[in-house]
Formats: sequence, structure tokens, C-alpha cells
Amino acid sequence: MINTIINETNQLREKYNPELKNLDNKLLIKLAREIGSKKYLQHHEGVHYFLNDIEEMLTTKQITLKNTKSYINTHDSNFIFSMFNVPYSPSMGIESIFYEKLLIHPYLENYKTNVMPVNITAESAGFNPLSIVALFPENHIDGKQDSGDKIFYFINKFVKRYHIFTHKTINNFVDPGQLQILRKADNRQIEEACVFWVWLHEYNHQHGFLPIPQYLQLKSKKVLAGLEELRVDLASMIICLENRESLGKMAELVFEFIFAERLLRYGIEGVPIPTYDALSSYIFFNYLNAHHGIILKDNIIQLSPDLPKVLRELLDEINYIESLIITSSQTSVQKQLINFANRWLYTYLHEYNSVTNYYRFIKESLIIKGEISF
Repeated sequence: MINTIINETNQLREKYNPELKNLDNKLLIKLAREIGSKKYLQHHEGVHYFLNDIEEMLTTKQITLKNTKSYINTHDSNFIFSMFNVPYSPSMGIESIFYEKLLIHPYLENYKTNVMPVNITAESAGFNPLSIVALFPENHIDGKQDSGDKIFYFINKFVKRYHIFTHKTINNFVDPGQLQILRKADNRQIEEACVFWVWLHEYNHQHGFLPIPQYLQLKSKKVLAGLEELRVDLASMIICLENRESLGKMAELVFEFIFAERLLRYGIEGVPIPTYDALSSYIFFNYLNAHHGIILKDNIIQLSPDLPKVLRELLDEINYIESLIITSSQTSVQKQLINFANRWLYTYLHEYNSVTNYYRFIKESLIIKGEISF
């Protein structure tokens, strides 16, 4: 039945997704009727909530998915059916997924958040790309995020991306004596590290002087979105460093995993067109290189004993600028954050014209070796 529901969803998306930009009552009525004709979709509880939303949209003439989101947030289900508008994935529209929830390490209960780490077990075509690793409330067609809305992270996709990109980069471009715990981790341990990462990542987005979503608009510029991703991962790495006694090897594994993902994978994926995540990698690399947190020797990255200190200093610098919101305007703080990000984004390495050339060198080398393909 699961595969049939996914097939029925794919039939809907092929027919209606191209028309969703011109969503009107006529289209909503056609869509509701067609959903009602599907043998299995019409009987699923989650779909009933979506059809209730269509009725409300027809009545109020406003785009709303409050019933669908209420079902997702409050029901113990493993299914999502909704209508999406995702700028970085324009092919998404009417989609559905089935998923399994993953166990959460008890220690993470110290960091309250609304993250849902899951593995996708079946997906409509819009969720197929490996780049679709999360589902945020604002990805639904109403574009809203309310307090308490669940944020889904697709852990099996993160694990797959780690094996495709990060692990191979570590083996080829990080000193072989370093990141040993991460190198030796099996698939289950990588999955556990991913769960820790996304949980702490989202927790730190929601904490600090300029938390998200409250200050989402202030950080909406591409370079500031990248700086925010770096900020929250720095905070997560510091949590790991400060809790090694209670978490043991798990703290070391998660620290190494977050460090490698933020420094390496996003930067490589950002060649030749950098995403905001790639910009975070370039800022991170330049700062660490300039402050001797890492050392680049013969194209190989070495982690310095000073790395933990440098990580704390970088986070302190970002937090200090954000703390100015207490006495300064949002415009002033935003400008200072942009200046800080650009300062480290455009710092040049002595071996190359720019940091992006180093990541391009890594990517091209891995392609030539047959380690990765695009």
C-alpha cells in the first residue's frame, strides 16, 4: 500500500505541480476531486487534513495548511502529505513521504528543540534529490513557521552524503593521523553522530543573541545565512568539547563529524556555484588557517593542538557582534556581521588565489581519482 500511495502522489505531482504557481479555486477543486478518486490516498488520515485545508482555502481565499501542519505536529504518524514551495528545489509541489523515527540519545533531552530526526522509507519524486535533507515548516506552500512546528531532518540522506563526499575527502586531504574516531566509525555510529548534529544544530539556531526564526530576516542575506550556519555548528562543537566526560567517545565522534562536515563537504559541494553553506566553509577555513587552528601543508589539512581555542575565539567574535543588538539597531548589527563575514570570506591563501580554488582542487582531484562523480 505504501508504494501505491507514493505512486498515486507522483501521478498528482506530474499533473498538478506545473500549475501550482497559479493556484486558484478552480485548480484546488480539481485537485481535491482527483485526490478523492485515488484508491488509497483518499483513505489516509493525513490526506483528510489536507483536504480540510483545501476547503478552508476555498472559503477564505487564503493559502493555509494549518490542519495539515496540526496533523504533522500532534499525531504519532509516519506519513506526510502536503503541498510545498521550496525555492532551492522548484520541482517540489504535491509530495508525500513515509518515514521512521530514530532513537534520541538521553543526553539530548538537555537541549529542548522541535527536531524530528527520521529516516525516509518511501518518497515521492520531489524528495528524491540527495540535496533534500530536511523539511522545514516554511517549506509548505503557506510559507509559515510557527512555534512548535516540527522540523524534519532526513538522517539517511546525511549519512549517504557523508560516505559520498566527506569520508573520501578526509582520506585524501586530512592528515592520516587525525580524525581517527570518525574514520573508523561504522554506519550506525555515523547515523548517531548525524542525530546529535541536527539536534544541536537546530537547538543553537533557536538560542543566542539573534535566534532563528525571530531574526530570520536579519540573517536572510546569503553571506549571513552562511555565517549563521557556522555559528550554530561552532556552538555545537563547543558543547561536545565541554561534555567529553559525560559523553565519552560519543562527544569526540560528534565533534569530529560536525567539524568535517562544516569544513569540508559543504565547501566542495559549493564548487563552482557556492551555496550559503559553502560560504560558511570558506569563512571557516580562512579563519582557522589564519589563526593556526589548521595548517595546510602540501595540500593536506592538519589539525592544530590550538584548534579548540581557535574555535572558541571564532564563536566569541560572532557572539560579540550579535550581542550588540542590545544597544544597536538591527541595521547596524547586520552591517557589522556582513563586514565580519566578508573579511574572512575574501582572505586569500598564500598557495592559491582564493580559498575556493583549494576546494576546487580537492573536488577535481577526487573526480580524477574516481572517488566522486557529479
